[in-house]
Amino acid sequence: MRGANGLSLSIATTAPGLQVYNGAHLPTGAPATSDFPDLAPFAGIALEPQHWPDAMHHAHFPDILLKPGGTYQQITEFSFSTA
Repeated sequence: MRGANGLSLSIATTAPGLQVYNGAHLPTGAPATSDFPDLAPFAGIALEPQHWPDAMHHAHFPDILLKPGGTYQQITEFSFSTA
């Protein structure tokens, strides 16, 4: 996807899903900090590759249960470029 400014983002992941959070429920008038001077609803976006949240209730979704002693590994690569 390429933005109007020519910046694009590509995401490659071994996860089957992508959770997107747009900050809609951040409080209006939240105290600003030096790290987050413009903290407000819709002030940012979080892109979180993961398994589907409701996967355990759908047999056709990838399995999400990790048994004791098991190992979980997920690889995600975010790549930015400009036109």
